[in-house]
Amino acid sequence: MDQNFDYIKIEQHKYTSDLLGNVLAYGLLSTITQPTRVTRTSSMLIDNIYMNSKSYRQGNNSDY
Repeated sequence: MDQNFDYIKIEQHKYTSDLLGNVLAYGLLSTITQPTRVTRTSSMLIDNIYMNSKSYRQGNNSDY
């Protein structure tokens, strides 16, 4: 799935906040925590990779 929601602007953009809320509600975690698009005047975190939080907590990352 391709999405262009900037997690850095989560407090200013309702749809981004809603998306992250849904992702977390389904037990997924975004593994990218730093900006993925950086220019001289801006930075955005729009490239995301999600993983199942249950697998992450158990240390079972063999599926990824």
